[in-house]
Amino acid sequence: MMGQPFVDLLTADDAFIRTLLELAQSIKSDPSQYAQSLKGRLLYALYQKTSTRTHVSFAKAADLLGCAYVDQSWQSSNFSISDQSCETKYVSVVADFFMARLLRYEDLVAIAASATIPVINGCCSRFHPMQALADALTIREHFGAIGGQRFLYIGVDNNMLNSLSTLLPRLGVVVVAFAPERNDSAFDERVVAQRQSDERFISVATPTRDALRDEIRKADVVYLDTWVDMENFHDPERNTENAARVARMRPFALTADLYQGSHAAIMHCMPVHPGYEIDREMIEHPSSIIFTQAANRTYAQAAALLMGRRN
Repeated sequence: MMGQPFVDLLTADDAFIRTLLELAQSIKSDPSQYAQSLKGRLLYALYQKTSTRTHVSFAKAADLLGCAYVDQSWQSSNFSISDQSCETKYVSVVADFFMARLLRYEDLVAIAASATIPVINGCCSRFHPMQALADALTIREHFGAIGGQRFLYIGVDNNMLNSLSTLLPRLGVVVVAFAPERNDSAFDERVVAQRQSDERFISVATPTRDALRDEIRKADVVYLDTWVDMENFHDPERNTENAARVARMRPFALTADLYQGSHAAIMHCMPVHPGYEIDREMIEHPSSIIFTQAANRTYAQAAALLMGRRN
């Protein structure tokens, strides 16, 4: 089909993104206005990765719009045993939207290429566009407008940073990346090229605790993400690798000591691991907007559904 902007947001222009954020805010302010907007439509959701927020927020977004919702795990579907293009073409015949939360970006791209309905990336190895849109909505809501903020990301160079670093600078936000570790599965040449060409993306060259403390004091937003991928968190074959990463990252966890002297809003894309990337007291800190941020997934995704619908 022509255009699948919600696979990675790389092809969505700035006007499209700003219109979506306006719509998301409008839905949140007065959901009753949109209650029957997608009556008679069906959202099909396919899950291969673990999920809490994606599962609940897409179901809620569909409900807000009067849209039917059906979800299925990868293993219980025939996507795991059949030709993906055939399965996708079938879903395109009976559903109006296809949300997929998959392990591999390549599988999402293949589904999007075969689909004749909008395909939404609910998270994959390389991008997490719906979370990034919810984050942009949260910044806009918290500060009254988006643009001009200094946004500090602390974590691994991964799918989340890919989406944030390609979205927020286009909206006028300076993204500072404090990312001593990288997930190789998230590497994307287009993202690298965009970062290198945009002066609003800054990578901290020497990641030390003192450098981090300085960046936290300069930031308007401090953003945390998990250090270990969800599907690898309890994998015994990854114990050594995970332990090494935790040891490397632990000095950079957000603590009250590191945050001292800052008034930055605290964000986390969740799931949270208290005692790892953030101390529990910082989750409940007065500057924390983590749960508002999580709730905004519903409204950003409802806006994506409305802007993606085909008449």
